[in-house]
Amino acid sequence: MAAVTLDEVYTKYYEKVKCLVRRKISDTNEVEDFTQDIFLKIAQNIEKYDPEKASLSTWVYTVSNRMIVDYYRSRKIFDTIPEENGEEGHFPSQLIDDQGLDAGLLKEEQLQTLADALGKLKQKERDLIILHYYSNMTLKEVAIRMGMSYANAKIIHKKAIGKLNLLMCA
Repeated sequence: MAAVTLDEVYTKYYEKVKCLVRRKISDTNEVEDFTQDIFLKIAQNIEKYDPEKASLSTWVYTVSNRMIVDYYRSRKIFDTIPEENGEEGHFPSQLIDDQGLDAGLLKEEQLQTLADALGKLKQKERDLIILHYYSNMTLKEVAIRMGMSYANAKIIHKKAIGKLNLLMCA
């Protein structure tokens, strides 16, 4: 099998990695730089990639996730890593950042993106998300209110959060 080139990796994974970084790092000013740092690390280690051990996407995301963990470790910011599935009942901190006018405009833009993404969900998914996040109800409370099982509410929640992540990173 031919060796993978950095151009191939960059072209195929840059936007996906940037989206991952955007979801995990609350400082929106650092997203672009941090994404570049990840690709610098990939460039420095591309000769170590072994397709026998993992797919290219697995390798790229492993490098990315390790760097994100290191980012938080170096800053000792353990409690602000956004939950992937939003189970904690809060949207990622980049949606509630209030660091001045630029941040306010950015927040407004992100909230509009969120509103647009919510509009593209199925009604049941949208209702569940709104009740859970905006009404601060637990998933158990949402399940009771919507007349469904807790297990079903968890499944719908997970799917809805996944769709929102995709829609907001598109």
